[in-house]
Amino acid sequence: LMHIFAVSGLHVGIVAFILLWLMRLLLIPVWWRFSLLPIILIPYLIMTGLPASALRAWVMISIWSIGLCLSKSSISLNSLYAAGFVILLFDPNQVLLAGFQFSFLVIFALLMSLKPLDELCKILDEKINWGQSFSYHRHHLKNKILKTFGITFVAYMSSLGMNIYLSANSNPFSLLVNLICIFLAAPLMACALLSSALPFLNPLLNSFTDFFAGLANMSSQFSLKLGDLPGFVCALYSLAFLMILRLRPTVKTQMILLSSLLFSLILFLQWNHDDKAIIIFRGTGQEQVSLAIFEKDRSLLINCSDFQAASFFINECDKRGLSRIDLLICDNRKNSSLGSLSLLNKQRLQSLTFLNPRSTPTQFQQYLHQQSFEMNCPLYFSPPLHSPIQKINTQSFTWGSYEIEVKNSHLGKAELSIRHKDKIINRSFAMANYPQIEVIPLQ
Repeated sequence: LMHIFAVSGLHVGIVAFILLWLMRLLLIPVWWRFSLLPIILIPYLIMTGLPASALRAWVMISIWSIGLCLSKSSISLNSLYAAGFVILLFDPNQVLLAGFQFSFLVIFALLMSLKPLDELCKILDEKINWGQSFSYHRHHLKNKILKTFGITFVAYMSSLGMNIYLSANSNPFSLLVNLICIFLAAPLMACALLSSALPFLNPLLNSFTDFFAGLANMSSQFSLKLGDLPGFVCALYSLAFLMILRLRPTVKTQMILLSSLLFSLILFLQWNHDDKAIIIFRGTGQEQVSLAIFEKDRSLLINCSDFQAASFFINECDKRGLSRIDLLICDNRKNSSLGSLSLLNKQRLQSLTFLNPRSTPTQFQQYLHQQSFEMNCPLYFSPPLHSPIQKINTQSFTWGSYEIEVKNSHLGKAELSIRHKDKIINRSFAMANYPQIEVIPLQ
């Protein structure tokens, strides 16, 4: 589904298909169609900003087109290798980007799976059609649906490790949603291109986008928070998955190996799952220190000072499967509250509290109050009596068995003191041009 809204190789392929169809309507000779196709696609690539996935698709389409012009067949894997070589030749740093890794990992897995999918269709044909009359249309439709689901499954499985590593979640429901999106992606792209010249198609385009946005919203409700996955485990999983496809054992053996690999990944995530921790974060150039305390049945976030801190802690909440947390703001400045707006919009907050409220709330805090009311999140301008947060003074408070003190000086220095049972944690941070992160496990 993400390929519908993000610039990807899928869009380049669909645009290439539409251009070939238009050139055919204009009665342009076959040789000229495929000769001009790579050149005509260049302006579209420039408009998209030249992402790795679009460049990869353009190089592969160019090799395929040139091969047809020369009456030579092209090998898909060799085209993929050539695309990677061309991209890294101009910018070697692309290999470090998640977009490059996602694009080439998934496409390599899909190319490796084409032959096993064909073999699976033949096996099912023999079992289903044994002794029955043959119907070409039924046979063709069944194989199309089976291959579509197979391609979706391979793409999901190949990117599962990176999805968990980068966002700590996965969405099995996308396997069903993609069956709809794959067939509707081409009509959507055609409608989007034609609507620029034919304005009466705009209502149809709006209907398309609303439909896909509804699918995305519905699919997000089924997202699973699977926990944290180290980078080396992510790489090991991806390599093992590709090796299973590359070695090409029998279909039955492949299914057993893939099931074992998925089961091993789930076991590792359960074994590596650790909720209890204190995480200290200070963003680049930020005065305030943000702090999160994660326990098994409760969590507290202190000073979500900016969107950078909010994004960081949203990711940490995803790793622990937390959807509702308490947030405490110790400062009255507007910049201290910006991150809370991001958390509110993502419906992650259970309550929002200001430790040192002003006698008259600022305009931004009033806006936060309105937003929190709409999101059904209580906002307190001082810790209430029934709140687990109890104020000691303007810089310190208690939360359960924790006593926390946060000091911010005017010179960009922040001091933090945490007392929990018999453990005392003291930290001092100076303003820096890089994020400062510390994770303290709780026994």
